[in-house]
Amino acid sequence: MEPKSKEDPIYLGIDPGTRITGYGLLQSTSSGVKVVDYGCIRPPAEAPLQRRYLILFEALTSLVQTYRPKHLAIESQFVLKNPQSTLKLGMAKAMAYLVAAQYDIELYE
Repeated sequence: MEPKSKEDPIYLGIDPGTRITGYGLLQSTSSGVKVVDYGCIRPPAEAPLQRRYLILFEALTSLVQTYRPKHLAIESQFVLKNPQSTLKLGMAKAMAYLVAAQYDIELYE
């Protein structure tokens, strides 16, 4: 679904992960907020990390090219018991940061 109006901004929300990254796209309209699209990016679990990061980057790039969001909100990470998991999550989050920077999208955490 393409945005109907250039004046109605689209917001992309991301919950990053190396196995599953959730996303949602909302559009602010004069009559309220409309759900544009939502889903999950699921790189193959058996793929090496660098390949999963590339898949995530390419999928986020495709979403941005399709819907042209003006704002990107990304979930903050927190440290659990496993520092390695936190580092991997941070790198997945970095893919969203790169896409936002590449397309000059305002980023919120």
